[in-house]
Amino acid sequence: IKSRFGEMIGQELSQTLIKEGFKEAVEKSGIEPINQGKPDIISELQEGKPFKVKIEVEIKPEVQLKNYTGYNLKKKRKKIGKKDVENEVERLKEQVANLEKLDREVIQENDIITADMETKDREKQLVRLDLSDEWTGRLFKELIGVKVGEKKEVTVEYPQDYPAEELRGTQKVFKLEIREIFKKKYPESPKELLEKIGGDFKSYEQFMEHIKKELEEKEAQAAENQLREQVTDLLIKDNPVEPPPTTVEYTIARLISYNYGDRKISEDEYNQLSEKLKPIAERSIKKQLILEAIGKAEGLEVTDEEFNQWLAGEAERLGTTTDVLRSYYQENKQLESKKDDLIQKKAMDFVLKNSEITEEEIT
Repeated sequence: IKSRFGEMIGQELSQTLIKEGFKEAVEKSGIEPINQGKPDIISELQEGKPFKVKIEVEIKPEVQLKNYTGYNLKKKRKKIGKKDVENEVERLKEQVANLEKLDREVIQENDIITADMETKDREKQLVRLDLSDEWTGRLFKELIGVKVGEKKEVTVEYPQDYPAEELRGTQKVFKLEIREIFKKKYPESPKELLEKIGGDFKSYEQFMEHIKKELEEKEAQAAENQLREQVTDLLIKDNPVEPPPTTVEYTIARLISYNYGDRKISEDEYNQLSEKLKPIAERSIKKQLILEAIGKAEGLEVTDEEFNQWLAGEAERLGTTTDVLRSYYQENKQLESKKDDLIQKKAMDFVLKNSEITEEEIT
């Protein structure tokens, strides 16, 4: 058996010894590795001889907290007026508008078109372009005057203020073949608008009040988010920490995957995106490390009751049950990371509680 299966048994035993030895070494040293490392076998596994392995790992950096309380913060909140409500109603009209096909052959401003589109990294597919949209109209203005059935190559240069940060400063070439031209047909009366939107509104005035309340809630959340971003900037400035390269690379890959999904990306485009996303990834990691350190320094914990309450809220938001969501997190080994996220939120709340916040209403 030894002569026949010895090599296979030796490999399995080596892997087991490396795994157990690594775990024991980590526990004894007290370090927090952020990756498993690659084993470098110094001396092979042999009967009666020591088995020596060297593993280099990247460890979580220790944050030397210098300051995280007593900040003077400004919370700016926009006052929602009549014009904001009217603009939101116009946006809703855009959403529920019907498309009406035109016999016209030539594309004009604010048209909606369908076209076969392909790029260097994406195969031909049918798309709809709304030239009445601010960004689409600007980026694809070369389509004005093109006829149905014509082919057109459009070079799009994404400006530095483009909403999708990963595309800012990049350039793409789109090959299009125009198929059809449409225009939008909007609701002609408040009654027709309410019918298309749905909801249990007894009057148009009630609907407008509902819109105003929703906008105020969104603005309150935006103000809160801006306040936390303000705190993040101050925490990073006052508590310098170097994010681990492996974690930065992983975070960048995750951001690209989130934005592009299964779409094929060339190596050059990936490198270009990585360079643009690197500061965002580094900021996110620094924030996480600092908030973790504050949580430890202040002895912040998440009780079972608090976690279960959060889990129930997430399950309701995602349209599932608490048991199903808990099982999902367990299977994907995410339970502890979710608890860590809640501790980081508590740490941020602690910083805010121990800061001076001045509220300012803007119009």
